Amino acid sequence: MSDITDARILKTKAQLMEALSKLTAEKPIGEISVSELCRKARVDRSTFYRYYSVPSDIQKESFLKHIRELSEEINTVPQPSVYEILLRSIRMFRENLAAARSVFPDYVLPQDTIQEFYRELKHPAVFSNNEKLDFIAGGVSMAVNHILRDGSSRSSEDIARELNRYVRSVLRS
Repeated sequence: MSDITDARILKTKAQLMEALSKLTAEKPIGEISVSELCRKARVDRSTFYRYYSVPSDIQKESFLKHIRELSEEINTVPQPSVYEILLRSIRMFRENLAAARSVFPDYVLPQDTIQEFYRELKHPAVFSNNEKLDFIAGGVSMAVNHILRDGSSRSSEDIARELNRYVRSVLRS
């Protein structure tokens, strides 16, 4: 019974996400009502409220899922370099910019979100020192926040290289 329920929940959430994606292509998320979203998704409002409070909660859930997936993906790489981890995370943030902006409406990605991401990585040799992790997360969150706030004409590779130099200098200190 649990598998059937889980499949229904996943299907409902997928319908809501798809409807939200279509609606946000037409107008800002702040202008989308729960009723409008539910009509588009063909989901009852009470079902929506079982899982979410506002439409942006759907994007937040999606964004945080991407962070977890990225962490899991990196954890499958036997010995990822700091650069590879940074590059993958910068690309993920860029690919999910709309969701990130709805999750962090002031275009400020909290440093603790970045810290949590790096703590979940199973590569202690790279990010094992919690004190240094704070510095690394601070630098990465500044770069990501710049992308969220202003966009960036620089490539993900350039940003990751610069952050890699920063991380290496922190790890050496």
